[in-house]
Amino acid sequence: PLLLEDDNTLPKEGEFKLRLVHAAQQAGTVDVYLTGPDDMIEAMEPSIQGFEFKDNSGYLEFPAGTYRARITLPGTKTVAIDTAPITFEAGQIRTAIARDPIPDEEDFGVILLEDRN
Repeated sequence: PLLLEDDNTLPKEGEFKLRLVHAAQQAGTVDVYLTGPDDMIEAMEPSIQGFEFKDNSGYLEFPAGTYRARITLPGTKTVAIDTAPITFEAGQIRTAIARDPIPDEEDFGVILLEDRN
């Protein structure tokens, strides 16, 4: 079951919290790269490896700034989802949910929820 624990306590000074949820059943198991906006993933290890459908990362803390998430087929650099740059401010708490393509579209997507501003 997909149970999510809410921990809306504030992150450390200068940081934000981000929880990742894999709700894209059609994607199967994936790897997740959370990088700077212009970083290339070819020489990087995934931030989360072997992320399975219905998995959630729990809240992870990162320094405030601009990030880009890329979700790939496991063990490859083939990008299924690319969020483009997203800026997170200190104190924010967010949940990012990977989703299947919506009807009449081919692309997977991400829903970004504001857990606490």
